[in-house]
Amino acid sequence: MGYEDESTVAKDITEDDLDDESDAGGGAVRSLGRDKRGNIIRTCGIAGCQYKTSNTAGMKYHKAARHGIDVVWFSCDQDGCDYKAKEAGTLKAHKANVRDIDVRWHHCDQDGCDYKAKKAGHLKSHERNNHKINDPKWNFASDSGVWYVRTIK
Repeated sequence: MGYEDESTVAKDITEDDLDDESDAGGGAVRSLGRDKRGNIIRTCGIAGCQYKTSNTAGMKYHKAARHGIDVVWFSCDQDGCDYKAKEAGTLKAHKANVRDIDVRWHHCDQDGCDYKAKKAGHLKSHERNNHKINDPKWNFASDSGVWYVRTIK
């Protein structure tokens, strides 16, 4: 008795199983049968692209990100800036990093230090390098014979 049954095994795909479907935005989407859950597996359809998925949103994202098909552009609204991005989060990062708009500043809380950073990781590096906070220290556990890192707080 095996672990597999017909409902959980994807069938082997042959060229005869392929169906061409039109896809708005360029390139036919080819159906490759079904995955283990019964979802239709499709390939991108752009010449030379090997991308396959059963997720419709994933295919849409792939075509926009990799091939520039049906891209929704997000443009910077600042005067004189012609920056545009394919994702809203990338535009937000541009505004924060280049324009200092909607920045969440991370401030050093050590007395007399006025350092601030746009990224938490940069503040952690500052604290480790300048104030020896969260500085990893290697220790040897003699009972188990293992080296480990202990963070000094």
